Amino acid sequence: MFIYYLDESYDSNVFVLTALRIKSERWGEAFEMTKQFRRGLNAKFGLYISKELHATQFVRGSGKYGPKDISKFHRAQIFRDILNFITTIPEIEIMNVRIAVPGCPVDPHLRAFERLLNRIEKSLAEHKTEGLLILDEGKEGMLRRIARQMTAINFIPSKFGAWEDGKTSKNITVERLVEDPLFKTSHSSYFLQLADAVAYSLLKQEVAPTSHVAKYQLNQMFPLLKPILCLKASPRDPLGVVRG
Repeated sequence: MFIYYLDESYDSNVFVLTALRIKSERWGEAFEMTKQFRRGLNAKFGLYISKELHATQFVRGSGKYGPKDISKFHRAQIFRDILNFITTIPEIEIMNVRIAVPGCPVDPHLRAFERLLNRIEKSLAEHKTEGLLILDEGKEGMLRRIARQMTAINFIPSKFGAWEDGKTSKNITVERLVEDPLFKTSHSSYFLQLADAVAYSLLKQEVAPTSHVAKYQLNQMFPLLKPILCLKASPRDPLGVVRG
């Protein structure tokens, strides 16, 4: 079974939703690796092992993350180290959806979630397995309702204009998810925090950089993840980002 950790990052123009996939049989190994990585950050930078790393706050210099202040330079270095570490987790894969907020006819979180679930379902079918979703807390009712709805009604438009029966859309239901999405607080999950870091790195690539972002090249870090990105999620995008 695959376990997917979903988290988002956004501003007034762009909404990003990331799914970080871990194989269930390698979850323990991935968790131990992540704990050791956090211990390494503690030894090198004094970063508290149990402190939640929320990318937006951490990178901009907010919050106390160790007994001594961690400079913005070192925070940017730590952020790069986090992205590089994610690529070392065994058999990990990442999918990303990017939604333009202005003009979006529905809640961009909803739009991103629907599009991501369709890609997850397709991947699960290809691997002939099942999946479990773990999400950061927030909008539980809406996201749970959409996930349930997609198990019965999920019309997908044909990218070629029509399906084999001539109709422009086809009801392709989500069938391989185990249970409703589960919700956890991000401070209690290393993997949700890693998904947040990925989402933030894509967001910074997609929006005009501030002087701080440009100074520390935060807008250029997302491609570090290319070895583990699901490029098939959107073949037209060089990094597999599903755009809408």
